[in-house]
Amino acid sequence: MSDAYRSREPVLNAPWPTLLLSAGLVALFAWQSVQPDQDAVFLRYGLSATSLEEGRWGTLFSSMFVHGNWTHVILNAVAALAFGAPVARLFGLSLPKAVVFFAFFLICGAFSGWVFVISHEEVSLL
Repeated sequence: MSDAYRSREPVLNAPWPTLLLSAGLVALFAWQSVQPDQDAVFLRYGLSATSLEEGRWGTLFSSMFVHGNWTHVILNAVAALAFGAPVARLFGLSLPKAVVFFAFFLICGAFSGWVFVISHEEVSLL
């Protein structure tokens, strides 16, 4: 083998926290897709102004794992690999630092969901 061949980067060089996150997204959608009542899944775990007005703040987190179709979840998993990899490396790859990465992911996702809901004029949570 030539030195140029051996020195190539691997096709997938993502750190384990982002691989776990992406695999988790796909696995959860696989579970979601076999549920008999898809509307019930969206109503229970999806984010809406109504769910927040009812005090179901957990939907800020659970909604990050609910997807509309396979294209949606695969694009999110690829985005998590692409954009999460440098963030995971920045936090560090040991288990305690990976926990901080996952907490950061959840906090950012919950905050963006909350901003999305309050930015629509039909919602008055403030």
